[in-house]
Amino acid sequence: MEQADSCKGKCSKVRTLAVKLPLDSAPSLVAEFAGLVPREKREKMARFVKPVDALRTLFGELLVRGAACTEWGLRNREIAFRAEASGKPVFAGSKPFFFNISHSGDWVVCSISRGEVGVDVERIHPVNVESLGRFYSPEERDELARRDEAERLPLFFDIWTVKESYLKAIGTGLRRPLSSFTVSFQAGCTGIEKEGEPVEGIFFRCYPVDPGYRLHVCAFEDRFADELEILDPEEVRRRFDPVEAHCFD
Repeated sequence: MEQADSCKGKCSKVRTLAVKLPLDSAPSLVAEFAGLVPREKREKMARFVKPVDALRTLFGELLVRGAACTEWGLRNREIAFRAEASGKPVFAGSKPFFFNISHSGDWVVCSISRGEVGVDVERIHPVNVESLGRFYSPEERDELARRDEAERLPLFFDIWTVKESYLKAIGTGLRRPLSSFTVSFQAGCTGIEKEGEPVEGIFFRCYPVDPGYRLHVCAFEDRFADELEILDPEEVRRRFDPVEAHCFD
């Protein structure tokens, strides 16, 4: 039986969608898919110096719009966003539809939920862990120091993506210092501690997206979908009604 708020059945879960983009085809893909987003978004994309940045921005919005269409039965033209005082974009409609977007390297990801949610994906790349230690709590720095070189970098990005997803879920972003809380990995569970005490009512899920990346999602309910939903650009397009393929042209 259809729910009273017209949700099509999946939106009780915290879902995460991901698309891997062929960055060398950025200019042509932007031109091909731009008709699915409003003029204001296209104008913002046009100001990017690098086509790959426009492509990531475009597909971040397309993942959100496609989810709203499939989950709530909305038409693409009906979907609108507004900015909160913090600058965070949120859904402007009356549905309990929350989302968060992240991108790194080839990947763009979007988490959707009926409550606040945060997501972060990062490509694992060489960094000076010691010099970036100021972003980590003393406990995290000690844990990184105990690891051998092969383990240290993946752990660095595991901690980083948990921190970012948490700050995005609570709505502060990087205005709150990353070193003001500690990420803990105990008994297979990920959590947050402040002054040695666990923060209650916050949950995390790590999804395997690519061997060279780390991805974490944070939400206020432990109702994560079992798997990451990986799409290609054409599958993203098919989430829209063909009649609306260029509804903003």
